Amino acid sequence: MISAVLIAQDLLDYLERRGEVDARVQAVYRTAINLQLDTDQLVTIVDETHAGIPMGVVINDAVSAARLSIGDTLILSAKGFKTAAGDDLADFNDCQIWQPGAVPDAELRDASQVQGLRNDIFNWLSTFEPIGLLPLINYQGAHSKDDRFEISDTYCRFIARDLLDFSERLISGNLLQALKVSKKLIGFGMGSTPSCDDYLAAVLLILARWQSANPLNSAEVEEFSSQLIAIADVNTTLVSANMLRLASSGRSSQVHEALINALLYKTESDITYLMSQVIKTGASSGADFMAGLLCGLDWYIVQQSLQPIERCLEQAMSVAFVRKGCDDNSNNC
Repeated sequence: MISAVLIAQDLLDYLERRGEVDARVQAVYRTAINLQLDTDQLVTIVDETHAGIPMGVVINDAVSAARLSIGDTLILSAKGFKTAAGDDLADFNDCQIWQPGAVPDAELRDASQVQGLRNDIFNWLSTFEPIGLLPLINYQGAHSKDDRFEISDTYCRFIARDLLDFSERLISGNLLQALKVSKKLIGFGMGSTPSCDDYLAAVLLILARWQSANPLNSAEVEEFSSQLIAIADVNTTLVSANMLRLASSGRSSQVHEALINALLYKTESDITYLMSQVIKTGASSGADFMAGLLCGLDWYIVQQSLQPIERCLEQAMSVAFVRKGCDDNSNNC
C-alpha cells in the first residue's frame, strides 16, 4: 500500500467535513494524478519530485504504483484512499500536514524594497531563454516600450497587445477594464494550464496576499478576483480553472507560495533559489508564472505607495465600477 508523506490541510479539512467521497480519475501524468470530485473540484496525487500542492497529497512512491486509469473511481476519506472495491490504496498515517495560503509571521516589505526585488527578478529573467511569455516582460510595467513588438514567437506576438493592456489597466487600478481584457487572456495557450492562466495565477496570488494584509481595504480586489474566476469557469480547462480558483484564495504549490512570501515579507528565504525552482515548472508554466509575477508586483508596489485616503477613494471607485460593469460576465466582461 502507498503511504502519503505530505497532505494539504485544505484537503484534510474538506475530507473531514464530507466523510467519504467518490472521486473519478480525471487525468494521469508521469508524476501526478488528478481526481475529480462531483463539484468539479480536483484533488491531486503527486510523487516526491513535487512540492506540496493545495488540495493534494504527496506519496512515497511513483504514481504509476497506484495503477490507476482515467475513469477509475476512488473513495476518499480523511484516513486515506480506497478503490471502488474497498481495497486500501493509500493511507495518511503519520504524514506531514502543510497549510496552503499561510502567510509568514514577519513584517511586510515596503514599496521601495519590493520595487528593488522586482527589478532583480526582471534582470534575472532577462538572462533566460525567452520561452513562454518571457519575451513580453520587456514591454510591461516599469520597463514598458512601444507597440513595435520585436517578438519571434507567434503565440507571444498574437497575445502581446491584450496582455499588456491587461497589465497596464490593472497596475493603474482600472479593475473593470482589466477584467474585460482578461476574457481575451483566460484559456489562451496550450496544455492543461495555458500560458496566460499561469500568468494570471501569479497576479491572483499577489492580490490574495494583499487582501490578507489589508482586510479592511480589499473589497475591490475580492470582487475582481471572484469575477475573474467566474470567467475562467467557462473559458479554460478544468485543471486551469481549479488552479486560478486556488490562487484567488492565496493557495498554490509550496515553492510558488514561498517565493511570493519571500518577496512581500521580510523573511530569510533564498529568493534566487526559489525562483530557480519555480521557473522549472512544466514546459513554460514556470516562465509564464514569473512573467505574471512582475505584473502582480507592479500592482502591489502602487498599492503600497498609496496613502490611506487615496487607497479608500480608489477602492470605492473600483468596486462600484466592477459591480456595475460585470454583474453579467458573459455579456459585459
